[in-house]
Amino acid sequence: MKLISTKRVVGVTAVGALCVGIWLGGWFKGLGLGEGTGQVEVSLDPGRTKQAVTQAASEPGKTAIVPPSVLEVVVDQQEYFLKQAETGKVAPAPLPLEQVVKLATAAKGDGDGYKIKIYRKASSLHMAESILKEELTKAGLTELEIYLHPGIVE
Repeated sequence: MKLISTKRVVGVTAVGALCVGIWLGGWFKGLGLGEGTGQVEVSLDPGRTKQAVTQAASEPGKTAIVPPSVLEVVVDQQEYFLKQAETGKVAPAPLPLEQVVKLATAAKGDGDGYKIKIYRKASSLHMAESILKEELTKAGLTELEIYLHPGIVE
């Protein structure tokens, strides 16, 4: 008469190995894809190569900005900050309203048709969101190309 079955031993060993693997995965966060450099490159000229963008960015007093497929903007008080879709990090410096509108009109759009996604912080002013939406519609974007996130982001 067997006290412990073979199936039970194999099952407990598999679950134990899985738990140890998850625990070890928490210690080795350096392995994987990483988070990138945190730099945003946006340009209004779609014909520019990456080398030209890098060269223009290295020149003093010039900032090269390449439009993403979907522009993500965070409204904080009366200022507009770019948000990186891949990392979720918000740019440290605000962009002027005119540049946000130019980048949104130059964006290609995602599968849902959105060219710009607007997020707001708790400290954002409703007036800043309204002005941005009004300027975007004046520039030719439709309601279906503008996504207003219903919640508050941090």
